[in-house]
Amino acid sequence: QAWITKEDVETYESMRNVETAWSARMLATHRPVYGDDLQPMWSSFVDAMGATYNAGGDFCQKEAKTIRCPTLILHGEKDPLVPGHHPRWLHDNISGSRLQTFPEGKHNIHQKFAEQFNQVVSNFLAEEP
Repeated sequence: QAWITKEDVETYESMRNVETAWSARMLATHRPVYGDDLQPMWSSFVDAMGATYNAGGDFCQKEAKTIRCPTLILHGEKDPLVPGHHPRWLHDNISGSRLQTFPEGKHNIHQKFAEQFNQVVSNFLAEEP
C-alpha cells in the first residue's frame, strides 16, 4: 500500500476495538502472538494510519515509481483491510511488476492459501531477472 485513503482510515477505525469488531477466529490467531499487547498495538496502528492520512496520506508513491527490480505483488481480492485499488496502483506504477491475486483470499492469503502462495513466491524467486 503506497498511500492511505479516508476509506482505509474508516475501515481501521471500525475495527479499532478488537473485542467487539474482530471475529473469534481472527482473535484466536492473533492473541497467541501478541497477548495482552494486541489491543494497544492495534490502536497504535489505527492512530498512525489516521495521522498519516491527515499528513497527506502518502507512504511511498513517488518512491514506488522508481522501483526497477523484479517485483511480485500478492493480494487477496476479498481483503477487508487492503482494497484492490492499492495493489493495482502498485502494479500499474512499478515497471514490470507482476500482480497475483487470490480471488477468495482475504488478508491472510499466506496462511489460508499457503501451498499456492508459497508456490507462486518460489516460482517468482526462481526466475532469472
